[in-house]
Amino acid sequence: MRIQLKQTVLEGSDVRLFREQGELKIVIVAQNEFVQRFLSDNQAHMLRELGGRLTDERIQLEVEQAERSGESEQQGNEGRSRQQYVSPEEQEG
Repeated sequence: MRIQLKQTVLEGSDVRLFREQGELKIVIVAQNEFVQRFLSDNQAHMLRELGGRLTDERIQLEVEQAERSGESEQQGNEGRSRQQYVSPEEQEG
C-alpha cells in the first residue's frame, strides 16, 4: 500500500506499507533532504511508538530520500546528442 501525504505534511512524502518475510515493513520516502534528516533523526522514536500500538507485529521502519527528477533526467540524458536551434544568421557567420 502506498500513501502519498499532502504537500503540507512532511512536504508530500510517501509512506509505503507491505509485508516481507512476516514483518510489516514501513518505508517513508522523503521528498527532500531536510525531511529525510528529520525523519531519520526521529526513526527510533517512531519505531517505539509503532511497536507500542502494534504489539503483535514485527515492524521494520526505513527512511529514504526520493530521487530528484531534475537530476535523474540530466543523468538519463547524458551521452545523448542534444539538438539545438541555430538561427540563419549564425549559420552564415
